[in-house]
Amino acid sequence: MTIRCSSWRVVRFAACLTACLAIGLMGETTSPGGVKVGAGPAAAQAPLSALDVEALPDTKTMTVVVEGEPQEVTMQLYAQPGVPLVTYYPPAMTTSEACDQDGCFVSFTYDDLGAAVFILIPSGAEVASQTEPYITGEEGLLAGNGWSVTGEHTHENALRFPWAKKLITFQSNETSTIGAAILGELEGQAFAAVEVFPPDAGDGFAPQAHAILSEVRMR
Repeated sequence: MTIRCSSWRVVRFAACLTACLAIGLMGETTSPGGVKVGAGPAAAQAPLSALDVEALPDTKTMTVVVEGEPQEVTMQLYAQPGVPLVTYYPPAMTTSEACDQDGCFVSFTYDDLGAAVFILIPSGAEVASQTEPYITGEEGLLAGNGWSVTGEHTHENALRFPWAKKLITFQSNETSTIGAAILGELEGQAFAAVEVFPPDAGDGFAPQAHAILSEVRMR
């Protein structure tokens, strides 16, 4: 599936946004009619200084619940120079990033599952509402890809992460693809985490993708 990048031209991001991405969801799989809210909110994390990042371990073992069974997963540190976001991710995933004066774009992709999480970090955006035009605006991600909003949630019970301020669920107008955009802010930096997935992505991917966003911190 190709994400159409004309929808992002308001921020003039680098050419990586024209790449063909296999798309995925963090959360429970549902019918194309909507996206269920997954696990409860994660613990809050403190911001990281450059020294803190250097001190982080290269890997981190986390317990995730897959189909009701707890499993240990070894996650790899994601801390690329020039990217303000730091997190951990399953090493089997493919990562990519691009930054310019307008901000950064980061993706975590399971090519074999057709599943991914990607994050938009606009420069100068301090509150979550400043990221919403990139998602739902006339030139935003949803309009550019033929995706329609199916729900909007701001209640704390629907927000699975301490940084999250708004959850927007959507579905494709052409296929069974469904997903969610989570608008958030952390330590004065606003960002949008977007999940898109085929309904058969399965429960195996969901808790690992949840772990990626649970570990997000800014530096």
